[in-house]
Amino acid sequence: MELRRTPGFWTFALGVTGGAAGFFGPMLLNPDAGQAPLLGLVITGPAGALAGTLLGHLFRFLPFSDSVRGQALLLSCTLLGLGTLWFALPEATRHELRERPGQLIHDVAQNH
Repeated sequence: MELRRTPGFWTFALGVTGGAAGFFGPMLLNPDAGQAPLLGLVITGPAGALAGTLLGHLFRFLPFSDSVRGQALLLSCTLLGLGTLWFALPEATRHELRERPGQLIHDVAQNH
């Protein structure tokens, strides 16, 4: 796919991923935070777009196949989205997950 070569596509994909995760993630994961949508509008959306521009230019000139470019774009969007959602969690929840990482999986298994 020729679009994977263009830095504009990378900019769009990572900007939208960061913006959406930063906008909706805090509203769903931490509704008590007053400035929740601002994370996506001010920080993660523009940062994702900047990262997409840089990575798009880098992968445009490196000798990778379109398949590898697509996988790199998918991995970049996934990492940006998951990282944004991790920081959107309340601090107490993040601390609990760091202390007992297997507890979440155990709790989910117990409920099903």
